[in-house]
Amino acid sequence: MIRGKFLFFTLLLTVFSIHTLAGGQQAKFTGQVNPQPDIADLAQALSPTVVYIESTESSDASRVPNDPFHRFFQERQGEQPPRVGAGSGVIVSKDGYIITNYHVVEDTKKIQVTLNDERVFDAKLVGFDEEIDLAVLQISADNLTYAPLGDSGDLRVGEWVIAIGAPLGYRYTVTQGIVSALNRGGTVRLNQIENYIQTDAAINRGNSGGPLINMKGRIIGINTAISAMGQNIGFAIPINLIKGSFDQIVETGSVSRGALGVQISSLSSEAKEFFGVTHGALVGNVTKDSPAEKAGIKAGDLLITFDGQEILDSGHLISMVAVKRPGDTITVKMIQKGAPRTLKITLGDRAELVSGSRTARPQEGRPEVEGSSYSIDSLGLVLDYTASESAWIITKVKTNSPASEKGIRPGWKILKINQKPLNKTNGPQLFSDLKESKDVVLIEIENERGVQLIFLKPQFQE
Repeated sequence: MIRGKFLFFTLLLTVFSIHTLAGGQQAKFTGQVNPQPDIADLAQALSPTVVYIESTESSDASRVPNDPFHRFFQERQGEQPPRVGAGSGVIVSKDGYIITNYHVVEDTKKIQVTLNDERVFDAKLVGFDEEIDLAVLQISADNLTYAPLGDSGDLRVGEWVIAIGAPLGYRYTVTQGIVSALNRGGTVRLNQIENYIQTDAAINRGNSGGPLINMKGRIIGINTAISAMGQNIGFAIPINLIKGSFDQIVETGSVSRGALGVQISSLSSEAKEFFGVTHGALVGNVTKDSPAEKAGIKAGDLLITFDGQEILDSGHLISMVAVKRPGDTITVKMIQKGAPRTLKITLGDRAELVSGSRTARPQEGRPEVEGSSYSIDSLGLVLDYTASESAWIITKVKTNSPASEKGIRPGWKILKINQKPLNKTNGPQLFSDLKESKDVVLIEIENERGVQLIFLKPQFQE
């Protein structure tokens, strides 16, 4: 027995010595080890705040998009026309205001709400915010139990949460899970403004509009979408994104929000290497006469913080701007041509500054080039100058090159290289400098979609 203990100690010492010699630091957890939370009391307290919503929609309405990320609005089959859909919602005030998803009540003729105590009421659509998939309903009822709103900004990955709703028509179903991830924006692509909470709490069709609740009994999100390609991958709108829109809808029936007037993108690995950063949002284009242009923001600038908060990516910035109103003054820290800058900007109106998409400029055939080609083999580009448009044109993109991997096509213009405007005189020297450089290259191109920024990592044949 003593020999066995000695052998065990020796093995432990050996393993410890190996890790010590290898360097680094072992992760340490200093928190209290708690058992899985008991959610029975929590579910009992919050279930009366959750409602079951039936909406009778117009016969030509279409629901449930057929894509990898779908909203889980439950359509009842065999009742067309008219079609009847079912979803969930949560009461958030003693005045009978209910928060749900806009897609639950979109294009509806009649909305009916059933409470936990089986009372049924006709509901009025007070207003909606389609950009974040929010709708506010109201019922006229006494003795309502309503849910308190939490602060989704305090959420941490790994926190316990519960979801309550009517999946597949099974009313007041309670499921539990954790916060799997935060700031999921730009990947779900159901709404124009996205910054989702990801959760593994089981949710299905019919959970749309139902609450995601933390262990303090506060609403921290509204369940809105699931991944059809996986299991237990659900998404909820953070309650902090909802609060401002809810207040405006109750006050005025509509929503207005601020905007900078920029087109932005998240940073690729090449962009992070180019700027030497790990986060931020890259400005691709600036709207004419916008607050951003007046403040001095230009295409190619890297936005680092917004009103004191680090910008994680483009979706994160969009969601932070979205909670501001036109006329609000904010502070932006950025990098412009390698130098840090801090700007104070008064936001404009998003409705005036942000359009659905940029108007495509029709292709009129490739312009005639002069015939003096320059090849940058490390990027896979061949360029030529055209006097008719006073621009350098990509005439060839080599297969399996950095340019082809980024989707660059012949006929596109190159406007800038590493933020330096390109012209007929300096082009040959800039191209020559790139031939041996191993640094990430930032090029500004113009195509039928407008102006874009693309980062290219050079590749050299050995």
